[in-house]
Amino acid sequence: MIATASEDKTIKLWRRDGTLIASLNDLNKVSKISFSLDEETIVTASEDKTIKLWRRNGTLITSYNGDIKNIGFSRNSEAFVILSSDNTVRFLRRDGKLINTLKSDQQMSVNFSPDKEIVAITNRVQNDAQKTVDIWRLLKAMIK
Repeated sequence: MIATASEDKTIKLWRRDGTLIASLNDLNKVSKISFSLDEETIVTASEDKTIKLWRRNGTLITSYNGDIKNIGFSRNSEAFVILSSDNTVRFLRRDGKLINTLKSDQQMSVNFSPDKEIVAITNRVQNDAQKTVDIWRLLKAMIK
């Protein structure tokens, strides 16, 4: 599947042969798009700093305030993590249910293991050598 976003505030989902699958309407220009590994769930970030979670058929599941810095889905696409530019990390289920939130005043980054099951959250104090790394098994973090 291929996704395009345009200035007319639409997101179009296409098959590789060029056939249109769905057209999603947003209220603002979309700046980022990310797919779950099974391509059934789409996350978008808009210029108004709104994060939206969509089903492949174009149904809006839920939305949150924040601008995406990084996103990653678990290998089975049942869970995912969003790092927002306000240094909030949200652990969510595929249905959009928020399970856990981490917030820091420090600069943060999120990285995922190649198998998409381990999440490393790095906290950095900008003018200080102090750094921490929290390691989470994605599905276990969803349970907390």
